[in-house]
Amino acid sequence: SVSDDTSNSENLNSEALRAAAERQAKRQGGDDQKMSSLRVFKVVQNKPEVAAIVTQAFSKVSQGAGEGEMGWVELPSSHRDSYAWNLLWTWGKPKIRWEDLNVWQRVNHFQEAKQLSRKDCLKKNIARYRNIPGKIGEAFDILPMTFTLPGDYVQFC
Repeated sequence: SVSDDTSNSENLNSEALRAAAERQAKRQGGDDQKMSSLRVFKVVQNKPEVAAIVTQAFSKVSQGAGEGEMGWVELPSSHRDSYAWNLLWTWGKPKIRWEDLNVWQRVNHFQEAKQLSRKDCLKKNIARYRNIPGKIGEAFDILPMTFTLPGDYVQFC
């Protein structure tokens, strides 16, 4: 049946992840206790040269982990579509369902990041806070005169 196939697939995935964690623990000279404290990261591979650097950095952090500290292991390629990771490292907007994340999962981006990282959106948001009366609004008087073209072209001239 379909549910049996799904449960068999999940068991195989769990075994593959456990085997990867054991290999990582052995590389680090660890034991079963150290293996149980490994954290799993997933790197979106759309920039292979940068993905290699990120993966290498996690390996170095794991090698330097002291007694009782958590190490990192990369999510095996057989798990690419699963949510069996602690940290997702990606470039650009992550293609995930945010509501499906567990409380222990982290992503190196957050929703609507453009509200802070794009100058036009930042200007709009700071202007909105600046309109709050009193000391709160005064605290957001931090931008010089700013124009968003072409919308503010008349004011700009």
